[in-house]
Amino acid sequence: MARVISVAGTKGGVGKSTTAYILAGRLAEMGHQVGLLDADPNHAVGDWHAVGEIKGITVASNITEQNIGDEVAKLEDAGADFIIIDLPGMRGMVQVFAFGLSDLIVIPTQTSRSDVEQALGLVHMIERNRKTIQNAKVRLLFTRISPSYTTGVDTHAYAQIAEHGAPVMTTKLYERKHFKEMTYTGLLPSASGGRATRSDREAVANIGEIVTEILSVLEDNTVSS
Repeated sequence: MARVISVAGTKGGVGKSTTAYILAGRLAEMGHQVGLLDADPNHAVGDWHAVGEIKGITVASNITEQNIGDEVAKLEDAGADFIIIDLPGMRGMVQVFAFGLSDLIVIPTQTSRSDVEQALGLVHMIERNRKTIQNAKVRLLFTRISPSYTTGVDTHAYAQIAEHGAPVMTTKLYERKHFKEMTYTGLLPSASGGRATRSDREAVANIGEIVTEILSVLEDNTVSS
């Protein structure tokens, strides 16, 4: 049975598609068969994969509330170990259906007040609908964070999340040029070869830390938000 991870948000520009793609890419690099459902109307992850063609990823596009269950089943039947769903940056029925199929819901957010409040609102919506979203764990993921220092805005955001008791990942997705380059190459950052820089190695390590924490959350049998 494939593990299903939905990457969700209620607005664009928070790093949702970037998060979905690096999860799919790193899991594939680890030797897993990965299904990547491109449910976002912008088709970012599908476009990136069409360029990079990372081995081990199978993309399904044009995902709707009518076909999402069938598409997940097809990928499971084809041998997928993990299925990553890049959801639209808005609420809708496809989001609700995806949540019902998911083992884990990752909600990327930047640290502005509006982003944090939107992310918290999505967490609360999931909790209000636990009759239909029974098995999914939830984790917020802070994105586009400086790897060098913590800003005052960051501090406010972390405090607001803690005040609400929302489940948040320890690892953060840092602001790095590599993730913008990925949108052109369709490839994850690489630290192999003699020309790799410290920045390359740090970007690769950041992705590795995120995936390691995601796998740890999935291995925990407790369903909690």
